[in-house]
Formats: sequence, C-alpha cells, structure tokens
Amino acid sequence: MPAPRSPSPADVGALAVAAFAGELVLLVLVAVSGWRAGGGGLPSVLLSVALVAAVVTVWGRWVAPRSPRRLGRWGRWRVVSALVLANVVLAAATEGPVVPAVLLAGPMSWLFSRPERAEPA
Repeated sequence: MPAPRSPSPADVGALAVAAFAGELVLLVLVAVSGWRAGGGGLPSVLLSVALVAAVVTVWGRWVAPRSPRRLGRWGRWRVVSALVLANVVLAAATEGPVVPAVLLAGPMSWLFSRPERAEPA
C-alpha cells in the first residue's frame, strides 16, 4: 500500500488553515481547563498533560488525515464533536461561560475542509 501523498502548498486552502488553527485552540483550551481543574501545582500539570495526551491520541487514531484507521466524514464529525463538547463542559466548570462559547463557535470547521481520502482498490 503506497504512503499517503503529502499535500502541496497549492492543496492547502484558507479553510484547512482555519481548521488547523481550531485544532490548536482545542488543545490549548484542553490544557488550560485541565490546569484550572487540577487546582494548581503538580496535580494541574499531570491533569493537563493527561487530557492533552488523550485528545491527541483520539485525534491521531481516528481523525488525522494520515491515520490508517481514519473514520469516514460523519464518524470523524462524531469524534470531534465529542471532544469539543467534553472540553466545553470542562471549560464551563472551570472558567465560566465565555470560553465554551468560543469553543462551540470555532474548531468544527475542519469537517468541510478536507476532502475524503481515496481508499486504495
């Protein structure tokens, strides 16, 4: 099975860049929410690292463009929705209502930014 082709700069549009920015925002806000939920010190560091590692693991396994186990469009939508909603709940519990509103508004644009990968015959 040939390795997936890396996108050329011409293949990467503004929507893909916005989706990537949304993914980074999700990771940063997961880390911040974990820090605040931990109460400070070592528990906060451990919780932040564990939450970011969990999100990266789930993302890399089922959502990442080069993942061999990448789900279909609607499966990816469900996984990302679950990650975002879990972070919204954690952020609402630790930071107030503004951060969850930002989370709901932004990082879901990835859904329509990447075409379906052609599966080998």
